[in-house]
Amino acid sequence: MFLAATDHYDSSHHALAVLLGLNGLRVSEACETNVEDLAVERGHRTLRITGKGNKPATIPLVPRTARTIDLVVGERHDGPILRRRDGQRLDRRTAHRWVASIGKHVARQLDGTTCSPVAWDHFWGSVRSGDGMIVGALVARQELR
Repeated sequence: MFLAATDHYDSSHHALAVLLGLNGLRVSEACETNVEDLAVERGHRTLRITGKGNKPATIPLVPRTARTIDLVVGERHDGPILRRRDGQRLDRRTAHRWVASIGKHVARQLDGTTCSPVAWDHFWGSVRSGDGMIVGALVARQELR
């Protein structure tokens, strides 16, 4: 429902949602990604990130995420993947507002409950630890060897 709700927003909102939801990135990791960090390794689209504790990692991108990022990046060859409307890098505060806005849209479609970024993260964590519905999220947190 959350990812579907991003259809009412621009492609940057959708890219943030798939990076967080399908690839399991933290908000700070998603905001710090650059176009130069995109690559192809062994036939898979990958993204280099700096994880928790400044630990570098290369994660495979879920196909839907790769397609969405391609739409956001367009013909750019450098700079941040996620940008605000003014062209500046998306920061954590703005990302929080975007997720809250999408969550409010979802809440209006449902029963009026709220969906904060923390609640959304807990939801995806429970889905990932469940029956493997989102395989990409399970794989995304592991480094390619």
